[in-house]
Amino acid sequence: AHLYSIVPDALQLKLQAVLEPPAKRQRRAAPCTVASQAMALILDKEIPLRAKEQTDVSFAEGDPLLWSGDLLVYGLHTEAVAGSGQDLSALNDAVGGIVRDFVDLEGFKGSLGTTKITRRCNGGTRLIAVVGLGPTEVVVSQGAAPGPSPYRVLGEKASVLAGEHGAKTAAVALLSAADTTIDESAPRRHDHVHDLEHRGADIALGLLVGGYKCSRFKSADAPSPLQSATIFSLGAGPDMADEATRASHLARGVTFCRYLAEAPANLCTPEYLARVAQSIAEAAPQVMTLEVLDVAACTALGMGCYLAVGAASAHIPHFIHLTYKPESGRVAKKLALVGKSITFDTGGYNLKVHGFIEKMKADMAGGAAVLGAAEALSHIRPDGLEVHFILPAAENAVSGSGMRPSDIVTASNGKTIEIEDTDAEGRLVLADALVFAEKLGVDAIVDIATLTGAAYVALGPSVGALFTECNQMAGALRAAAQTSGESIWQLPMESRYRKLLDSPIADLKNYAGQPAGAITAALFLREFVSPAVQWGHIDAAALAYDAETKLYTGWGVLTLTHWVLSQGSAHKVAVFGFKDIPHSPAKDTGTRGK
Repeated sequence: AHLYSIVPDALQLKLQAVLEPPAKRQRRAAPCTVASQAMALILDKEIPLRAKEQTDVSFAEGDPLLWSGDLLVYGLHTEAVAGSGQDLSALNDAVGGIVRDFVDLEGFKGSLGTTKITRRCNGGTRLIAVVGLGPTEVVVSQGAAPGPSPYRVLGEKASVLAGEHGAKTAAVALLSAADTTIDESAPRRHDHVHDLEHRGADIALGLLVGGYKCSRFKSADAPSPLQSATIFSLGAGPDMADEATRASHLARGVTFCRYLAEAPANLCTPEYLARVAQSIAEAAPQVMTLEVLDVAACTALGMGCYLAVGAASAHIPHFIHLTYKPESGRVAKKLALVGKSITFDTGGYNLKVHGFIEKMKADMAGGAAVLGAAEALSHIRPDGLEVHFILPAAENAVSGSGMRPSDIVTASNGKTIEIEDTDAEGRLVLADALVFAEKLGVDAIVDIATLTGAAYVALGPSVGALFTECNQMAGALRAAAQTSGESIWQLPMESRYRKLLDSPIADLKNYAGQPAGAITAALFLREFVSPAVQWGHIDAAALAYDAETKLYTGWGVLTLTHWVLSQGSAHKVAVFGFKDIPHSPAKDTGTRGK
């Protein structure tokens, strides 16, 4: 009865809003105020925005077999398992024959990511485990899209094992790490892990992100995570301590992104994303500032595409612009990261169906990755770079005030777009965001979006699609992705397909059909960036969620962060896990971004 009593008032307010002049009804959100309050009551517990605890990771010298704690994990390459070397024999003897039992009785071969664990009968460690690192040399075809390094996998598996077996302290070691040699002439999947420092960096990051669980929305308190982890076999000292610190900063960014992507749409609204950005700015006021454009400000800038997408929702669009400036005040390069931020995507009148709509709370995962990068960079604080983090946050809902197929909207660069499909909304909000970014006078822009199902069909659930016409941008993004262990693959910007976006009544239409859908979406976005600006587009359609683990991944944070850090020097920059990212030579620059 209470619900029905609301309806007449809501309809009256709706009619009143329609009859009012546009300027007066612009900010009206009354029709859905009661419904919004009711939805908010569903989440009556405090939902933390940041992890309350993080594993304390450190490096140590000495014999790991003398370490006392809950869990000792050894990483073993397949060559070590298959052979009968002194190091493996010594380890096996020291732990009472456990390792040989893993190999002979349980079939452990050292394949990448495989694990075995048991109680240790002697020594000061409760549990001992082995994790396979795969072959020492991983030779792959030129241009392959690498995933996480074996050392990152080692750290992640150790963290998972700790969580499964209630370990609060852990130690990780490599067998004969210092004796491992790599053929420098062979193409490798992970060029950046050829020395001990970088291996340690990858292990540290794996330990920090590997044991993640989605528990914030459950009524029972989550078990405490792994409290401390010590990495042996790789040395210690200030350099290794720096690696642990950088790993901590990056892990915070990844977790931040995961928290946002997994949050339900009745919590994570455009306004909520604005408050999240505000929390980043308030936590680092020395380097971060925030500007949030309301509907009136966006209208004044002519953002017809962006506002059309959010017109049907009770949750008012919030255009978020977070800026990082170094404390030194020295700026050699200006960059922009733009993330699609649709807090829920119904598809609009082109409504999504069962099997697709359920995961659409994460259609803001691009924006979450951008905020995760902002969180990480606010701690790392690179010098010489000004970075703009831009999130056109809106909800693509269904109502009488929403955009319809066949509508025409005008972007902030003056181009008119015929709405062919209301479910191709991501490119609309990105269009106005890209125009906004370029007007800031930036040198380079990277956007990231859960944009097209076509990218998923082409590359599957583990590889992102990269689009750019600038070879320098392509090289830098591929290097950043390789460092991060996040796979991307460059697809062509096939200009012959541009005609598929032609409209008989507008400058272009927002959807060109299924064939080459990821390419035509990238070509649409190209209409809103001038050739003078280096621009890269990452279509991360299916990468925000891991169907196997049923967890949100935080994908994109590491690639974006490493790309930003790589722009800090004309030649090279010290970044986590990869100290020498070369920039492509200027003569290799493509047709755009000269």
